[in-house]
Amino acid sequence: MTHKRERHILKQLKKTLSFWPVVCVVGARQVGKSTLLRGLPGYKYKSLDDDALRALAVSSPKSILQDRCIIDEAQKAPDIFDAVKLSVDEAKRPGRYLLTGSVRFSKRTLIRESLTGRAKTLQLFPFTGAEIFSLPLAYRFGAKTGEPRVSRGEFLKQVASGGMPAAFAIRSASERASYWSALIESYVHRDLLMAMVGRPDPRLALAILKAVAEVLAMGEQPTLSRILKKTMGSRTKVVRHIDALVDMMILCRLPHWGSSSAKDVYIPFDTGLFLALLRVTGIDHDKAVMRAALRITLLKEAQAQIQYAGQEQDLYYAESPSGETLDLILDGKGSKRAYQLSIEAVPHAYATRYAESWATAEKGVVTILSSTAETVRTRGADIRPWETMV
Repeated sequence: MTHKRERHILKQLKKTLSFWPVVCVVGARQVGKSTLLRGLPGYKYKSLDDDALRALAVSSPKSILQDRCIIDEAQKAPDIFDAVKLSVDEAKRPGRYLLTGSVRFSKRTLIRESLTGRAKTLQLFPFTGAEIFSLPLAYRFGAKTGEPRVSRGEFLKQVASGGMPAAFAIRSASERASYWSALIESYVHRDLLMAMVGRPDPRLALAILKAVAEVLAMGEQPTLSRILKKTMGSRTKVVRHIDALVDMMILCRLPHWGSSSAKDVYIPFDTGLFLALLRVTGIDHDKAVMRAALRITLLKEAQAQIQYAGQEQDLYYAESPSGETLDLILDGKGSKRAYQLSIEAVPHAYATRYAESWATAEKGVVTILSSTAETVRTRGADIRPWETMV
């Protein structure tokens, strides 16, 4: 059963519809796009998951268009984008079409050309902590963070459950595992076909996802070189499949601060996926697994809050030559903020040296998110509870 919650993207979506003739809402399969948009007042909902409607959209895309309509899973009939382009060029009124998809449209060449200058894209993420706990939208990655709004126990339960609408409230570990098994099967055997040009290899895609999860669970960085080593695949083929998984939004590419793309890392979009790939049901049996799950949650919360609050930030991570990590860096509007995760309540001084040196060199601000029960202010950084991010 899909659990309904107020989605914080709605305010930004309505604002965008008032300015742009075409708005695209993308997100990984089953993050809640269809549920969100079926309830949008004043719009006619049409899904290309319907075989008859998809056949009509393929043979005569113009025939299914009407003002103020939603075309769900639009990538299943690529010619629909040219039809939308021609319609918008005749009358460029705001809010005419809302297109959704489980693949980033901007990454598909023909679609990108059709929508250039005519569309704004928003991404829907799995439930944030605030959405799960029915809290108002608050941007928790700015200068004024505030105190935690949920308890430690509630937060860790959310981290272990992930944020997929159909799965986060499932109490049975075996039922949740079955859900993720079926969804992963769908990702690599069905959705991959939509995201790749050429012949996809579902076994390689699954091997890549498992490699990412296993490297994270070892406390290491899932870079391309590490994924190649784990999968033993050819570089060209592995890169093509990684790009497709990023286009499907089930992996997120996170660039390294000030380095080449060789140090980019790939992070699962939800902790539920991460734990399912490892075939574990909790996060408290292993410190590296817990830290990786916290990192996935931190990235998702930052991405979603930036999008829903209308912020503009570029996201990075950083790692020193000796392996000390800044898990997330936000760079935008002349300010730089970095976040470092710690399992210990008050990490030893040697663990924060890199964070402090980065803050000095970049004139940035560092926050350490730890198991502390309350905020501790030090000379180099504030130490805040993990749950502050929600």
